[in-house]
Amino acid sequence: MKLTFLDRTVAVWLLAALSGTAIAHSWPEQTIRLAPNGKEIGKPGADRAHIETGTGDFLIPPNGGEKVIKPDHKIVRDTQGPLNDASYSDQFPMLSVAQGDFVAIKYRENGHVSRADKSNPEKPVNRGTVYLYGTNENDLSNVNLMDVHLKWTSDGKGGNGKGKLIATRNYDDGQCHEVLPSDGDFEGIVGYRKEFISKADSLLCQNDIQIPSDAPVGKVYTVIWVWDWSSMNEQGVAVPPAEYGADSVLTPGAIHRRGRLQVVEACDDSLGETAIFKSMLNAFLK
Repeated sequence: MKLTFLDRTVAVWLLAALSGTAIAHSWPEQTIRLAPNGKEIGKPGADRAHIETGTGDFLIPPNGGEKVIKPDHKIVRDTQGPLNDASYSDQFPMLSVAQGDFVAIKYRENGHVSRADKSNPEKPVNRGTVYLYGTNENDLSNVNLMDVHLKWTSDGKGGNGKGKLIATRNYDDGQCHEVLPSDGDFEGIVGYRKEFISKADSLLCQNDIQIPSDAPVGKVYTVIWVWDWSSMNEQGVAVPPAEYGADSVLTPGAIHRRGRLQVVEACDDSLGETAIFKSMLNAFLK
């Protein structure tokens, strides 16, 4: 059976190697290093030119216009393009990592997981696919979304060759959720999340990635987080990442943020929370 993509929404975020998302959607709010055993270590970092929850104002395509992603749509908002002294602060610092380190990128699901069946029944059951791209090119002021998304490949040879795909992840990480409705599970998370629903009031989603072993020490490495949230013609299905290049996508949309990572020598181990271990074993969805 061929699935048709009725609509595509793409959200992007940057971390000192990562990038961010869309208005009224979700975006990475925190990054943190992971020890080999999956425990969080050190102090968390933020994305580049961090903005607080609910204050996002960058959407592709812009509200009120044609629902089409155009070739010249920039991958980030103006304040995130250059890497400069204003990109980070003591309150929202750049994360320091070593070559080969694992990093957790955390974000609120904002109802796209826990309350999605009622409000967005046409969305894929994995709530969309997150693509994570890495690059040594840290000034993204003149980089277009479509120069990167679905162009860069894991071997670094795709597109313009200025970066590579380092991971793909499900937006629904299998454990995150917002506060569940007080009057019961009327929007379906229990129905499709059979394996695990935590007893916590809420739990941030996370995408765990590994920093490439060839990331240059002493340099900044930029990771671009792209959430591809297409609408489908059948409810309750997921789509392999390769299928997201289908010509049948009619109305794409995107929102962007970004961050960066300072590559340093290996750091100490103060323990915190844990990673999603299957993400540490496999860089790409199968």
